[in-house]
Amino acid sequence: MTSRNTTSGEQRFRRAKFIFDDLEKFIVMDVFLKVALDDLKFSFSKILNLDFFGKRFIYQFQDQQSGTQNGNQDLDASKLLEEQECIKNFIENQQNLNREMQFKVKFEDIGA
Repeated sequence: MTSRNTTSGEQRFRRAKFIFDDLEKFIVMDVFLKVALDDLKFSFSKILNLDFFGKRFIYQFQDQQSGTQNGNQDLDASKLLEEQECIKNFIENQQNLNREMQFKVKFEDIGA
């Protein structure tokens, strides 16, 4: 039996919590580390039953153990999760073996 949150080089999924403060909601799900955060927008739309057309998502990785200054790190939503430096560091740290990743999600209007 294998754990979902492993530190091996073959790790594919990780438990993650996405916090939508503006909506006062959150989603906990297993995410594929080879996914770009932009691709999750459609999943969030289905789960929350909301239309995010014309919205741009802004993601911040929350690492409670890194201290207050680096606690919230902005992420590039077009990059794969496993390519983000703060995510790599979180996964490689043995203390985080069974901890879920946490992300703050905000959104803003795109457009004219």
